[in-house]
Amino acid sequence: MLHRYSPVTMDWDETEYVIDQEFLDKYGSIDTIVPVGYVYEPDKGSLDVYLNGQRLSAGGGYAEIDDYHIQLDLGKDEEGNPYELQEGEEIFIKVWKNQYCSRGQSTISGTQFYELQKEIVDARKFRETDKPYKSLDARLDEIQRQLEVVHGGNANVDIKYEYNVRGQIIREVITGDYIIVREFTYYEDEKPTLRGEMKTETVYYTGEEGNLSHQVTKEYSYDPVTRRLLQTAVRGDM
Repeated sequence: MLHRYSPVTMDWDETEYVIDQEFLDKYGSIDTIVPVGYVYEPDKGSLDVYLNGQRLSAGGGYAEIDDYHIQLDLGKDEEGNPYELQEGEEIFIKVWKNQYCSRGQSTISGTQFYELQKEIVDARKFRETDKPYKSLDARLDEIQRQLEVVHGGNANVDIKYEYNVRGQIIREVITGDYIIVREFTYYEDEKPTLRGEMKTETVYYTGEEGNLSHQVTKEYSYDPVTRRLLQTAVRGDM
């Protein structure tokens, strides 16, 4: 999309740090990692970084470790010790923003495109460690499907049950518009006073690939005398 526009201006945002004890306590004095103050697109030449007025080189004086932080790499002193920041020194960071304009007067920011793209990618997963869905639409479809499981909806399904010798349900298999499997266990001889009470409920449901890969387990705890349910612990295993 951007090749249809011509770059006309480049503006920037600025962040300045005057090193004091509070800064050193927060960020340290060696190999310091600091926020640049604004989101930028790494490895695109978007930053100018200065220490005491002297410009630092990317990959030499500092490293771009993500889209909001840099890590200073100031080398070593004459004795071979890592250079330490001192009180009174100044760090100045200029974050450039590419601006594009069409034939009209409006402008489009390359940084805004990057932020939008990153936000969409992040929205494709729930936890930072999760494997992202192939698309945001796929994740929204999965959320809708799980809501229908919990609250009901327009889905068409069949449900079959399996029982133990006491007539308690030990397995529930849901097929149709989606596949869900629930498995139940019950207290036995390990806790005689609770024998027959539900111990765990494990739910397996299909992920984006259509396999039974997602799992949620509920563990039930009871009062040993009254057998009243006291607590339910829910554990997810993605």
